[in-house]
Amino acid sequence: MPDNTKKISELTSITAAGISSGDLFAVTDISNSTSSKITFGNVTDAVLSDANIESKATNIITKLNAVNSSTPSLSNSLNAGGLYYNGSYRDGTYFLEYANFNNKPTIPTDLTGFANSGNFISFDTVQNKILVTGTGSTSITPNTDHLEEGISNLYYTDTRADSRVTAKFAGLFNQFSDTFDGGVVIDSLVDVSGVFQGVVNDLSSVIRVSDATLSNNFSVGQNLRIYGASDSTTAIVGNPTPTLTVQGQAGFSEDLAGNTANNKTLAYKFAYFDLKDGRIGALGSASTKVIRYTADGGSTYTDPLPRFNTDNFIKFTGMSAGTNQGIVVYRSIDGGTFKLLAVLGPKSFDGGLWQDYHLFDYTSWGGKNSTDNTYSAITHFPLTEHSVAQRGWMDVSIKSIDVRSSYFDITLGDSATDTTTQVYCNASPHAVQIAHNDTSKINESIQSRSSSGNKSITLNGKTYVASHLSVPDNFGIVGTANITKIKKLPWSQMNGDNQDNSLIKSQTITNATTISIYGVDFDGSLTS
Repeated sequence: MPDNTKKISELTSITAAGISSGDLFAVTDISNSTSSKITFGNVTDAVLSDANIESKATNIITKLNAVNSSTPSLSNSLNAGGLYYNGSYRDGTYFLEYANFNNKPTIPTDLTGFANSGNFISFDTVQNKILVTGTGSTSITPNTDHLEEGISNLYYTDTRADSRVTAKFAGLFNQFSDTFDGGVVIDSLVDVSGVFQGVVNDLSSVIRVSDATLSNNFSVGQNLRIYGASDSTTAIVGNPTPTLTVQGQAGFSEDLAGNTANNKTLAYKFAYFDLKDGRIGALGSASTKVIRYTADGGSTYTDPLPRFNTDNFIKFTGMSAGTNQGIVVYRSIDGGTFKLLAVLGPKSFDGGLWQDYHLFDYTSWGGKNSTDNTYSAITHFPLTEHSVAQRGWMDVSIKSIDVRSSYFDITLGDSATDTTTQVYCNASPHAVQIAHNDTSKINESIQSRSSSGNKSITLNGKTYVASHLSVPDNFGIVGTANITKIKKLPWSQMNGDNQDNSLIKSQTITNATTISIYGVDFDGSLTS
């Protein structure tokens, strides 16, 4: 038998084109020392499997990126780092350059070049106007009707103009006219009774006045002083503790045993009050003296009350108070109601001394009754004893007024900023007293006119309520004789932090010159 054995390397080669997937390969499994077969399809499936390609992906990418036309032996028109275009490989920046684009649109350089079916704004150089033009539209000249209003720069309206004039008129009138306050002749008032409304936790911002006829005397923006209100709940603590003695001659004496016929028992209670903000402390315990009177050396005793005079009186020593504090005194006779007897400023108990003369020092104009010389009417202070500390007074403005048929409500606050002022009020029934306060209005007008070179101000024919008016040199205040009146604001004995009970005074402390006041009556409000 001929020997036809050949080495594998000597076998005839088959080209790739001649191989089909079913052709067989002979293989030797070295580990098992056996011969096996495998088809060409098996080989390609194994080589091109997802798992195989994924495991070789990094090497494949590296090889592809290495194929470059600059190396002729590797050139196959593939360059993974660029895109072949127009005979060259181009990187990404080439295709981002607008100049390299084909079929580029023509961009108009004039608005008229747009086929715009809507409207657009343009400037007409012939008419020198901004116009709104466009296909199918009629050219119009834009105005503020086409532009929405901003937040800071607001458009004119009649309502806004009227409000501004109303707000500024009085001040400008006062500055440029010698007639004050726009000629208003409605009187300012004091002691207007009111009741706080909607009180929650002692706080309220609305006062109801039951007398609707007074509503015309009040207007938005006016300054008020309200009595029976504070800006905090802080109360005055402590009480005066003076020593009482009976001073008497000719049969007027203390009844030490307290059993003499026709004797009288006088009891007193005291409290502090703040001169600046009006807060009133609670009353302390009563101090008592029993007095008697005999005209015949003790055989007969008669009512001692008519016998009070400069020799016969109750003497109080050790009267003292803190800085900017006064003392209120309430008196009871023979167990009756404790009534308000005196409201004392520091000068009234100078040296710690004060006296009760009963009816001996009564005056018909002092606001007291003629039976026991206690107050029958007074601003702010309770006429009879109070069991707890009382609120003081505050200066506020009117934010709004709501007028009804039988009453009107005043809301406290600032109408210009639309803010409301809440104040602390007394316990139920939440009573309050109201007074106008024209002080700042008059003083500001005086100062404004003086600074502008004017020499006088003419007050209207009405009643004003003020305190601490200050007049510069070479200036005059003119009113309507017997009609123009300035009434002192009740309990205005403090000017800032300084004790000053003046109604009007010169700005120049010494050597004031050429100050004239004509046709103005002054009411010093002696009860306060």
